[in-house]
Amino acid sequence: MNKSRFFNVLGGISLLSALILSFFEIPELNFSVTSTSMNINGSFSFLFILIGIILIVYGIILKKRGKV
Repeated sequence: MNKSRFFNVLGGISLLSALILSFFEIPELNFSVTSTSMNINGSFSFLFILIGIILIVYGIILKKRGKV
């Protein structure tokens, strides 16, 4: 398995876990970060969506550059 396929598979797994977490809305999985400079409210499904998109885009960039 080359690097681009590896990152695409990881991104797909991350997006799938975000989909599963969105079906089962468990309030214990919600996170809230509060500090003087940062105030974030959200859920882990949003975090998994971001990670999945970043990994898939990185895998596509690796494939385009030929660094397989």
